[in-house]
Amino acid sequence: MILHFLFIGSFASGLVIGVFQMLFGVERRQRTRRHSAVEAASIPDGLANAHREISARISLPSAAAFMTFFGLTGYLLTRFATLGPVARIVLAAIAGGVSIIGVLALIKAWARPSARREVVDERFVLMGHLAEVTTPIEADQPGMIAYQVDGVRYSTMARTLDGSPAPAGSEVVIERVEDGYAYVEAWAHVEKRL
Repeated sequence: MILHFLFIGSFASGLVIGVFQMLFGVERRQRTRRHSAVEAASIPDGLANAHREISARISLPSAAAFMTFFGLTGYLLTRFATLGPVARIVLAAIAGGVSIIGVLALIKAWARPSARREVVDERFVLMGHLAEVTTPIEADQPGMIAYQVDGVRYSTMARTLDGSPAPAGSEVVIERVEDGYAYVEAWAHVEKRL
C-alpha cells in the first residue's frame, strides 16, 4: 500500500513540475555577448546578455520526466502485475531512467539547436517597459527617461515616437532602444489602446 502512494505521489509531482516548466519556461544558462558602447549604456546588463543557452544537463524537466514515468510505471505494475515490491521499484526506476535519456536526447536534438538559432533583436528587449521622463523631451530635442529593471534604476536619452513633447514627470512606455536613444510613447496613449 505504501508503494501505491509512493508511485501516485511521484506521478503527480512529476506532472506538476512538468506543467510548471511549460508555463514558466526552461532555465537557460547565460551566454555573454559583447555590445557597443552605445548599446551597453542604454541596455541593462541583465538584459544585454539575454540570449541564453538551454542546457542538456540533468535538470528540473528531466527530474519531472523521471518522476512521471517512475510513478506511472510503478502504479501500473502495482495495479496489474503480481511482481514483488523490489521488482516493481527496479522496473519503475528503469522506466524513469529511460525517460531521462529521452528528455536529454530531445533537448540535445531539438531544443538546443533551436535556441542557438534564435536571434534576439535587442532593440526590443525593453519594449513595453514603463519609464518616467526625468528631463523633458521636446519635438526637436531628446530628453532623459528613468526606468527600473530588477530593482535597479537606469536612465537613458529618449525621443518620442511621433515627435511630440513629453514633460518631466510624465509616464511613458519604451517601444525600442536604438542608436543610444529610447523611443517612447506616452502611457496615456498606450492605455487607450489596451
